[in-house]
Formats: sequence, C-alpha cells, structure tokens
Amino acid sequence: MLNRTAPFVGLSSEFWAIIGSATAIGALMLTVSGWHRGDIQGLRAEMGGVEASLSGEIRAVDAKLSAEIRAVDAKLSAEIRAVDAKLSSKIDKLEEGQARIDARLGVVESHVLGVSGLDG
Repeated sequence: MLNRTAPFVGLSSEFWAIIGSATAIGALMLTVSGWHRGDIQGLRAEMGGVEASLSGEIRAVDAKLSAEIRAVDAKLSAEIRAVDAKLSSKIDKLEEGQARIDARLGVVESHVLGVSGLDG
C-alpha cells in the first residue's frame, strides 16, 4: 500500500498555518463575492459612519491635548520669566557690590600709595 502523505511529512507547522490562512481567506472572498450589492453598500455606509465618528473623536482629543499643551506652555513661560527676573535682580546686586568693592579698593590703593610715597 502506498503512503500518500509521505511527501507532506517533513513540512513545518508554519507551512500548514499559511495554507490554512490562505484557505480561510479564499473562503471569505467567496463569501464576500456572494453578498448582494445592497449589503456591500450598507457596509460601506456603516464604515463611513464609523469613520466619521472616529474622526470626531480624534478632533475632540486633539483639541483637548492642544488646550492642555497651551496651558502647560503658559505656566512654564511664566515660571521661566519669574526665574529670569530673580536672576537679573541678583546679577544687578552682584554688579553693585562689585562696583562698591572696586571703589573701596581704589581708596585703599591711593591711601597705600600716598603713605608709601609712591603716588608721585
């Protein structure tokens, strides 16, 4: 007796999965082709409704996220301006302190030169 399955014994399970998928797709195509034109148009209309609904939801989520981003941007900009103002104030105070130190050094320097007789 001949073993008719012998050529198929070494085939992998992936091969059989592909064959099964192809068979299922073929059966689906035959089923779809058997539908009436009205059924297909109804499905298209339903898909259009779903697409419109999803588009509306996407626009709503986009608007919400855009508003949240603008709010965070405004908050961060205000915080940055506040930190910048504080830093500018501290820099101004440091520059004023440096000017006072330079003035005092000038007085001390002229005094030292005057006492030592090096002032000319």
